[in-house]
Amino acid sequence: MTQARTAYVRNLRRRTKDELRLRFEHLLFKGLVELGFDVVEQSWSPDDPEPWLCDQHRSDDVRPVILYEHLSRNQMPDGDVYYMEMYLNGTFTLDRDGWGPFQASMRNMPDISHVNSADSVAYCVELSETWLRSGESKYSQPNPKAIEAPQGYIFVPLQLSADDAIVCHAEIGVSEFLHQVATWAVSTGRPLVIKLHPYNDDPAIAEAVRFWTQKPNIYQSQENVHSLICQSAGVVTINSGCGFEALIHGKPVVTFGQCDYKWVTFAGLGVDLDLAAAYIDGYSPAQRRRAYSWVYYYLTDHVLDVRGENWAATGARLKDRLRQILFPMSDVGP
Repeated sequence: MTQARTAYVRNLRRRTKDELRLRFEHLLFKGLVELGFDVVEQSWSPDDPEPWLCDQHRSDDVRPVILYEHLSRNQMPDGDVYYMEMYLNGTFTLDRDGWGPFQASMRNMPDISHVNSADSVAYCVELSETWLRSGESKYSQPNPKAIEAPQGYIFVPLQLSADDAIVCHAEIGVSEFLHQVATWAVSTGRPLVIKLHPYNDDPAIAEAVRFWTQKPNIYQSQENVHSLICQSAGVVTINSGCGFEALIHGKPVVTFGQCDYKWVTFAGLGVDLDLAAAYIDGYSPAQRRRAYSWVYYYLTDHVLDVRGENWAATGARLKDRLRQILFPMSDVGP
């Protein structure tokens, strides 16, 4: 009898798991079992980053496969599959190299020539309108409302300094990013509205925001992120999920870090910010339609979305994605 291979699922340890994450892991484990694996869960945390070193469960005769959540190959090179919940709760990427800009499938601009432009516009407009009614985002938000700031402001959402998106995917930190953008704004008089991350715990960043908002054209607001985006001329970010949301709202986005949505943004790092402002102010209908098409491809084709009721279809796509990664160029696997 052929020995079943073991699949170690090294997911991020949490006190509680929300329904969407449980739903995704159910489909993930089910797909692995159907592909012939014995699944062993080995949860990790920042305080206990490699608990499997003490785990006595071993597959000595057949090489196991390893799946990592919230990590990429540059951090854990022994992985076979890497997965991550992305910008919208309940949407996950599954890739052989990592998440965000480290995805093998996002090293180049994906082919979106097959995307129907009218469908993508309708999809994004409907989602934008839904968010403006509900105020829903990845993190809890106040209700949508009018923003008290001059017309034409640029929205600058700040991230957490220690977030992996900054540490692993950016060549600039939050403090330096804020300094560069705010210095430019003061020199040009362009209004900025800055929002601290809802979970900011860095007193130095909070103090820097207090310093810059003493300038007459720089404001701070902790209002609903969708209100802040939609009433802005555009968004300047390192690589925040707010940038992705801004594309759905039809806004131009300037990014200073690496992210998988960079293909439809202006790269601002090391560039004269007058050029970034010109990109925002000159954002064309054709650029907006291209961004809509990319978002539509990303959310309907690229990610695995467990928010809906059609679990069977999502599970089949997840299993097929696993098969492509774990059994490349082969018909092996059910």
